[in-house]
Amino acid sequence: MPALRTESLDRILELGPWTGIAIGGLSVGEPKDRMYATIDVLEARLPATLPVILWASDFRRTWSRGGARVDMFDCVAPTRGGATARHSLQRAR
Repeated sequence: MPALRTESLDRILELGPWTGIAIGGLSVGEPKDRMYATIDVLEARLPATLPVILWASDFRRTWSRGGARVDMFDCVAPTRGGATARHSLQRAR
């Protein structure tokens, strides 16, 4: 899988110029070690001038491990937790 990811990144970068780039589809059932390895491979190839967002990262533990080149994270967990008031109530208990 890393070979397909790096080929995809190279081809996308060729289509630029871009103002940012996203990494996505990594937390949809893959084992965490595979997700982190893919992020590591891609980070080494990302242009230092572009902000990077990690789409659909599952929870905060992924965010803290995301990597030095990941600038932003997207996750549905806060929205789901907010809809059920879990995020605000868990600490109050």
